[in-house]
Amino acid sequence: MWTCPNPECPPTENPPKVEKPDEALRERSPFSTWQLAEWLKVPVATIYAWRRMGYGPPGNRIGKRISYRASGVQRWMAEQGMVQTVCGGECGGTYWRRQFTPVKG
Repeated sequence: MWTCPNPECPPTENPPKVEKPDEALRERSPFSTWQLAEWLKVPVATIYAWRRMGYGPPGNRIGKRISYRASGVQRWMAEQGMVQTVCGGECGGTYWRRQFTPVKG
């Protein structure tokens, strides 16, 4: 049994399905720091802290700004186990894989 991050979706026997990498994401222009934070659902300060610690997706400095290629972001996310998955239950929503929880019974 699996529980979905959506509290209105009941537990299901069907495991979440990994979503294929988004082709449109690969072709998009690079992320700004703000856009990356929004995409990863973390505060902008977290992106800056990761960069100081040498963690997070690879970024390129262009003048005062840092940009992140979508392909580099996808690769880093896959290395971290941060893949998007589709709920196998009633809602069919798309969430991060780490948000699903297996339950017994």
